[in-house]
Amino acid sequence: MKSDITIVTACDRNYLWGAFLLIASASRNIPQVPIHLLQTGFTPEDIAFFTQFPQVSVIQLSDEDSRNVSNRKSEAILSADTDYIAWLDADCMVIGDIRDQLIPENGEFQIRLREPCENAWIWCEHYQPGDKKGSIPAAVAAKWQEDVNQLKTPRHDTTCVANTFVIHRRHLDFIRQWREQITKVLPSGNHGLIDKRSPAYFMIDESVLSSVVAYSDITPPISAFRLNRDPNAHVAHFGAN
Repeated sequence: MKSDITIVTACDRNYLWGAFLLIASASRNIPQVPIHLLQTGFTPEDIAFFTQFPQVSVIQLSDEDSRNVSNRKSEAILSADTDYIAWLDADCMVIGDIRDQLIPENGEFQIRLREPCENAWIWCEHYQPGDKKGSIPAAVAAKWQEDVNQLKTPRHDTTCVANTFVIHRRHLDFIRQWREQITKVLPSGNHGLIDKRSPAYFMIDESVLSSVVAYSDITPPISAFRLNRDPNAHVAHFGAN
């Protein structure tokens, strides 16, 4: 039976074992869901670790982009041909049967938006006098609005989390816009997962995604994030460990 959703992820060889944990856990808990792993630097033996799972396709990332793999998530998303596409970072793990939680409640787009306390921690080094703690620093918001150059006022005063999100393919133009903004505002080359040279975009791909979610005129309607609610069926993210 054809699945209506594909899980996609991407990594280089540094994240091989994280990707293996993600894919093995998904294969155990939701074996009906196809998985695309886009990779660079894997050996044939590495690839065999993943292709032992029948629903997994291992795809070579192109050599045309030298940026960090985190800035190339759109390539993985655009590789899928199902109605829904779920991006999961290669340091995530699937706990239980999450099939019901994967599909956005509004049929459009589910992504987690940060609470004010999280924003206050993320932007603590960037606030200027007059900024409201828990919001986006005014200088950062102004830079995002200028660079996206579509909406004048943001949809919300928060950031999104790019480690897990699900989108319907009717919104792939939004994903392409995200990719174009990354090319526009982030320097070429691999500068790691954090680049403090650019305060507005120091979280690289996630900062750019937050900017287009806030200021793009084609941002999909966002539904509640459901993949962190059920202790028996959720996505665990090990990014800070």
